[in-house]
Amino acid sequence: MADRLFDHVEDSALIALGIDARLLPLVRVLTAEPHLEALESRLPAPQYDALVALAAGMTLEEAWQEVSKHLARPVRHGVRPGGTRGRAGTSVCRVASVPPRKTT
Repeated sequence: MADRLFDHVEDSALIALGIDARLLPLVRVLTAEPHLEALESRLPAPQYDALVALAAGMTLEEAWQEVSKHLARPVRHGVRPGGTRGRAGTSVCRVASVPPRKTT
């Protein structure tokens, strides 16, 4: 029997990375990266990126860094009621990434 891609990762760590708990039974049976690649169009980008990172041998912290790239979104500041812009213009929201807790 082939080794499974995510045998080295606990369910709680997968969930902490944003993997939908309903996907865990499917994730648990994947044995090769082409199987994972076949799911790319069916998974949200953050979940797919986390799984690819783990399958490539990245640590949980490194996988979290991949996921956190999807968290930062531009935010418009200084827009007055009625839609007119104030002086502040547009800025980018900064997000601090906090890696998932290590499981023992």
